[in-house]
Amino acid sequence: QVQHVCDAASVTLLAEVFNRLAQHECKLNITNCRVKDKPVGYVFAGRSVAFRVKVLCEALPTLWFSISFLQRTIGHIEHYVLLVAVMSVVTSFVCIAKASWSELMGGLEAVRAGWILKGGGGNSRKIVWGAVYRLTVLVLTQELLVANIVRFVGLWVCDSHTLNLSAGGCINLDSH
Repeated sequence: QVQHVCDAASVTLLAEVFNRLAQHECKLNITNCRVKDKPVGYVFAGRSVAFRVKVLCEALPTLWFSISFLQRTIGHIEHYVLLVAVMSVVTSFVCIAKASWSELMGGLEAVRAGWILKGGGGNSRKIVWGAVYRLTVLVLTQELLVANIVRFVGLWVCDSHTLNLSAGGCINLDSH
C-alpha cells in the first residue's frame, strides 16, 4: 500500500523501491505455494495507481498539449528546438506504451486469479471487478494514445501540420 501512496504523491524513486520489494515478495509467495502444493492466487505487484496518475492524468494530457504546441510552432522554431520537442513526444509514446504493457499484464493476472478463485466468494468478485476497472482504464488510455499518435503523424502529413481527428483530414488554415 505504501508503494501506491508513493506513486500517487510522485515520489517515484521510493515507489520503484517498494514495487521491487513487492515483486520479490510475490515471487516468494509463488515459490512457497508451489512447495506446499497450494493454489497461488493473486500475486501481481502492479502499478495501477501510478498508471492512472502518471499516464492517464499526467502523461497523456501533457502529450496532447506538446503535440498542439508543435502544430502551432513547427514552421517557426529552430531545428534544435524541434528536435528536442520531437524527442520529448517520442519518449512519451515509449513510456506510455511501457506502462500500458505493465498494466495489461496486471489486469490479465487479476482476470486469471479471479478465474482460479471463482469459487472463493466475494474476494474473487472484487479481483475480477478490479481487473475490469483496470482494463477499462487501459482501453481509454490506448484510445487517447492512438489519437495522439495520429495527431503526431498529422504534423508531417498535413501542410498545415494539423490533422482533424473528427473529420479525418487535414485542416486548411487559409479558409479559417
